[in-house]
Amino acid sequence: MEEDLSRYVKEQLKPKVPEKREPVPLDVAKKVIGKLNNPPKPKKLHSDYDRTLIKAHHQRNKKCGKTIPQLGTQRKELEPLKVPRMPDLHEAEFPAKTGLTLEQATGVMEDIPITPVVNVPYEHRKPFVTEEEEMFLDTQMFNLHKWYLRMSSNEMKMFGVKYRDHDFFRGEDDFWVYFEDLHHIYRRQALDVSTITIWVL
Repeated sequence: MEEDLSRYVKEQLKPKVPEKREPVPLDVAKKVIGKLNNPPKPKKLHSDYDRTLIKAHHQRNKKCGKTIPQLGTQRKELEPLKVPRMPDLHEAEFPAKTGLTLEQATGVMEDIPITPVVNVPYEHRKPFVTEEEEMFLDTQMFNLHKWYLRMSSNEMKMFGVKYRDHDFFRGEDDFWVYFEDLHHIYRRQALDVSTITIWVL
């Protein structure tokens, strides 16, 4: 084992004889020197924007043509959709066709409940929503409603919103929002466009 190792070390450390270099042919040397003195011009590549346009143009050209079979060219024609028309029933034919009298049909229509539209007017210091509706408010809407009840008790009728320069590029300023506008938000009524803009921001 030691003999193999010492032999391997001697082979690795013994001086290496450099290989004999062959002379380069004269025509090859002239060609290489000529290329070095006159390098080829770099190939002009398209910019990222141009490549995007070219790629989109190729894709658009591939999609051209009739990809969807037109009416009359499909292999299997579908039957046209038939929508039955409701027959016009006279009073004499109504019981025989439906099995109900006109009084019974009218009673069925009257039994259908109609949801009333609740339009709660705005009153200062009064809640925007009922106790039942307040239970289904989101967390932030619930907190805002509690804040309104607390602030309105202090004779406040509006609150200020500060907007910065990067919001409208007009410098910093204050925008005043009336509690009545908040009431419109809670009752989902019509709002001023400026109020919606500042509310979103």
